Amino acid sequence: MATFKIINKQGKYHDLNSTSNVIQYIFNPEKTESRLYGFEQVDPMCPAKSMVQVSRAFGKQKGIQIRHYIISFYQNEVDNPHTADRIAKNIALYIGYEYQTVYAVHESTDQIHIHIVHNTVSYVDSHRYRGNKMEYYTLLNIIYIISDILKRYGVKRLITLNT
Repeated sequence: MATFKIINKQGKYHDLNSTSNVIQYIFNPEKTESRLYGFEQVDPMCPAKSMVQVSRAFGKQKGIQIRHYIISFYQNEVDNPHTADRIAKNIALYIGYEYQTVYAVHESTDQIHIHIVHNTVSYVDSHRYRGNKMEYYTLLNIIYIISDILKRYGVKRLITLNT
């Protein structure tokens, strides 16, 4: 049983610096021993700058700039970080179809977990992903897609937590 945590605290991720800060955190080498990262529709040399450029290009520098998710696996549910990387890549490909996305596999705790960060401004048509319940369950279908991807890797159940 994996957990899907939506990092969504009031007042968080509203300034353009938050994009850089969160991406820097998820790519921390102390947490990513195997260096398993992924990039969709961003420059891998400067992913935060790529996201900020899209927000600026569409005049959407106000409001929440990024969405941050964590998918944690219980012990023995995902047996190695490379499997977690394949799962993260599939999720990032889905989100990256419309939103710039990065991910990293963290191995620094007892539970392997994935951090996924995406721009809230679509590079396709500039609409904003607000992250309300309707979007999670219908518009982006992220809960359904993640559950489906996890099933392909033997993870039968996804629990959603909102923090």
